[in-house]
Amino acid sequence: MDFEQQRRSAAHDQLEFSLRRQFSLIAKRYLESLEDLQYKHDQAFDKLKAALPKEQRGLVELAYFMDDQDFKRIRKRILDASGEARQELLLLIDRFDIQMNGNKF
Repeated sequence: MDFEQQRRSAAHDQLEFSLRRQFSLIAKRYLESLEDLQYKHDQAFDKLKAALPKEQRGLVELAYFMDDQDFKRIRKRILDASGEARQELLLLIDRFDIQMNGNKF
């Protein structure tokens, strides 16, 4: 492999690494937001239960919409979407000759 090919390979590897990292960060942020939403949801329902008479607290459970099963389903969708998008972009960059402009990358 000559110097130019090594340089292109290094550029491709750097871009691939960056794409993987950015998609992981995006997925992480969405998962953190989902966790925040679940926390706020649980907190609001706990406050509502505490404010109601004991005999009416069961009604709150009817409106509870974010259980563990829902959380896991949404979490899986986030991870699947991130993984699929990452794979699509990685396949796409394989079609290009990528070069670094000096130390600008």
